[in-house]
Amino acid sequence: TAGLVWRLRPSDTEIQLLEHTHKVLTNLEAETGIEPGWINNGGLFIANNKERLEEYKRLQTIGKVMGVDSYILGPEDTKELYPLMNVSDIYGTLYSPRDGTIDPHGLCTALSRFSTRSGAKVVENCGVEDILTSEGTFGSKTIQGVVTSRGTIKTKCVITCTGQNLNNNKS
Repeated sequence: TAGLVWRLRPSDTEIQLLEHTHKVLTNLEAETGIEPGWINNGGLFIANNKERLEEYKRLQTIGKVMGVDSYILGPEDTKELYPLMNVSDIYGTLYSPRDGTIDPHGLCTALSRFSTRSGAKVVENCGVEDILTSEGTFGSKTIQGVVTSRGTIKTKCVITCTGQNLNNNKS
């Protein structure tokens, strides 16, 4: 979801990726001098039945092993944390205090400004038409380049950071 930065997921790999993302986002202003719009407002996973609350307890255990602080809260504690919430129909919540939100526009601005200061070139309004690949080891694909509306860029690395057009066979 654009702007939401969670730290808990059901797999250790996802948690590691999210932890790295969290470190990048929370240190970006110090590193670049540009405020990206990070707000550390915490996150609540809301359980409206017993099974969901058990799932969140397991998620908390995985997080604890991976170094992610989180707390199981009853309805009363949840109401104290978030007074506007109606807690009459919930069994509890999982609270992750270091979750937050980031302004997607602010993040893109911070990254592009810092990148251009460091010598990168940002090209806007440039559609990706194809990703060039070649046969790799054991039938895998190796990236060779990207065909754009403004020409071909030779590269061995592509990072998808925008939406995808699922109606286009080249996506």
